[in-house]
Amino acid sequence: MSDWLFRVGDGVNFFNSLKYKIWGISSTRGAHKHFINNVKENDRLWFIKAKTNGKIIAVANYKNHQKRELGPL
Repeated sequence: MSDWLFRVGDGVNFFNSLKYKIWGISSTRGAHKHFINNVKENDRLWFIKAKTNGKIIAVANYKNHQKRELGPL
């Protein structure tokens, strides 16, 4: 099992997405590509608010991810 740390800025968008039980990351940046290619089921995800000296605002166990597809519904 691995631990992954995510900085979520001020946390506003992160908390707004909780009601939908979904969150997203940019898949075009190097570190995020590493996550997508290496994360395994049951890895721990730690969500840390920026500029708080590491204040953890949420933790979750990874289940799966789905690639975003753009286009008509």
